[in-house]
Amino acid sequence: PNKIDVLVSSFASGFAFYLYNEVSFMALNKVSPVTHSVANTLKRIVIIIASCIVLGDKMTFEGAIGSVVAVGGTLLYSLAKTKYGGAHH
Repeated sequence: PNKIDVLVSSFASGFAFYLYNEVSFMALNKVSPVTHSVANTLKRIVIIIASCIVLGDKMTFEGAIGSVVAVGGTLLYSLAKTKYGGAHH
């Protein structure tokens, strides 16, 4: 890829992430923090599955266990943080 392609891709990626953050904060204002945490965890699951499908990768058993542990840990951390006061801004 040439420099222009890299710059355009970088800009598009940054802009998409900005839009994602805007929508995320708008959603957080509309739902409870627990609902937002659960939805964010479901988003991670969808991304993992979609990545495997789009890239044509077959998930190994170890990869699946690692994904479950990582996503489950993220969910539990988010729920605990919300319940025990770490999510106050």
